[in-house]
Amino acid sequence: MDILLLSQDLMVTSRVSGVVEALNMSFKSVSSTDNLQLAWSESPAELIVVDLTLPRLDVEEVVQWIHARETRSTVIAFGPHVQTKTLAKAEQSGCDHVYVRGEFFTQMQHILRQAVAQHTASKDGKN
Repeated sequence: MDILLLSQDLMVTSRVSGVVEALNMSFKSVSSTDNLQLAWSESPAELIVVDLTLPRLDVEEVVQWIHARETRSTVIAFGPHVQTKTLAKAEQSGCDHVYVRGEFFTQMQHILRQAVAQHTASKDGKN
């Protein structure tokens, strides 16, 4: 399974890539929505992780773009617990899962495994 991270934070990228490698999945990180689209055109990802702290991020636009693609991807977003409006907007925009930052990092391996399992089940028509 391909996992694509949208984040400019190198610490976030490092932490996510470590967990993804431990799960034996392929990983790519991009730092802008333009780069997300370019990476997608090269290799569509089944799981997209969005860092809601990305400057000038329009999460609704990103989610609409992802969901408009021919291949259905699972979208996970995370952000600081104090940014309640941003987290709510991510949920309203159609992200499959939205987590506060601490929860995401504490449970990342479980969250990614579960997302992969749900994506595979829905792809196989079992969900």
